[in-house]
Amino acid sequence: MTFSNYRTFPLTFSDPDYCVGIDQGALSLAYRVIPSPGRQRVQTGRFLVDPDIDLNQYEYEAVFDWLEIGFRTRDVHQSRNVQSYAARELAKIGSKSTIFASGMARKRGYLGQNHVLRVFDPNPHEIQAIVAALDRKYDIFPASGEARFTVPGFELSIDIYPKRNVGYMDEAIFVRRVRMTQLIRNHVYVSPAFFVEEIDRPRIESLRGSFPLVEPVKNAHRHVVATATKLGVERRELRGLDPKAHNKPDIDGTFYVGRRNNEIHFRLQDKISDRRSGHSAEQLKPNETRTRIEVTCMKTDEVTIGGPASIGINSIEDFFGFRFDKFLSASNNGAEKAENLRKILFDFHLPTISADGKSENGWNEDELEIFGKTGCTGLECHQRAKQVIMKAEGVIVGAEARFDTKNGKGYRLAYRGLNERVQKRLKKLSSDWGA
Repeated sequence: MTFSNYRTFPLTFSDPDYCVGIDQGALSLAYRVIPSPGRQRVQTGRFLVDPDIDLNQYEYEAVFDWLEIGFRTRDVHQSRNVQSYAARELAKIGSKSTIFASGMARKRGYLGQNHVLRVFDPNPHEIQAIVAALDRKYDIFPASGEARFTVPGFELSIDIYPKRNVGYMDEAIFVRRVRMTQLIRNHVYVSPAFFVEEIDRPRIESLRGSFPLVEPVKNAHRHVVATATKLGVERRELRGLDPKAHNKPDIDGTFYVGRRNNEIHFRLQDKISDRRSGHSAEQLKPNETRTRIEVTCMKTDEVTIGGPASIGINSIEDFFGFRFDKFLSASNNGAEKAENLRKILFDFHLPTISADGKSENGWNEDELEIFGKTGCTGLECHQRAKQVIMKAEGVIVGAEARFDTKNGKGYRLAYRGLNERVQKRLKKLSSDWGA
């Protein structure tokens, strides 16, 4: 390795006290910039940005943070009474799980027939016990074609811990954890299909405030505005073209995609506390801290089909035995085919950047700078904008003008080492729940 193809990106923090006492020189993530090994034509002549990190120095877990049990009763009941009854039944079996009862709006004080019981830190035995107890207590009256007990929502997380080896000091754990937190943000890929509306686009919340990962085109982006006007394209199509429009997430901030309580909601965080209530939280021990990516999947109303039902979980029986490392969906001709759920919810990619010949090393420095700020998500936004320009100028035509030509990944390559580790944990989680 030579110095010229080795690039280091510093980690940023909104709260200086977050990393107090830590060697500032260690708070960075290094990358090798090498010729792309991609065999597809769209990656020919490009450069791969490859992280210099040992994935074997981490432990990976997949967990359900909570699971919802949905049921409809013949009579009207108050959610507080449902919650009290369920809590007593869980206490009888020695459960330490907490619960929250509501209607589909997930608000306290519900009075009605369509109930949602959220169980935190669930395990299979407790869920089976509480379903049996609810069946004994209430006159379950499902709507036509609906199961007696459904799964309106769940939250599934991937936790990544620095290996908790004997002899590692707290500082070493901290440094390895925050590097992984940055790695996950740099390489996670969430399909643009999940953020069609502005409110759902990737954003960051930290002590600096709340702001989008990639700013929409503004009048201040004069070059971008002038380019859009000259080529006759809409400004929104050139979002991300200007490197200054990209905002680097702080490690101590939270990275979101999607609205809270929406059908799909992603949250990435450097998890150092738990059981947050208002401004207070329980601080975790150093060996309990971890990098976390959470995905919430919820049905949000009583009418439309969505949430877990959209991936084939229509009942509590479906949930037990469901393969979270793959699922069945309908293909275009109506036949069922196996699809990988991991690729939809937890997909990680390696970026490639163009070779423009202007820099000393031959690669596009703007693209490398953008990746260092906003990762694969921001870089793809930038690359799509560049392709809009090339298409408008007639530089590319036909199939080449489609960004996701051939492999469906644009200029990205699969991050196999990370994807395989996540896939393995999802398979184990499915096995733990009866698959």
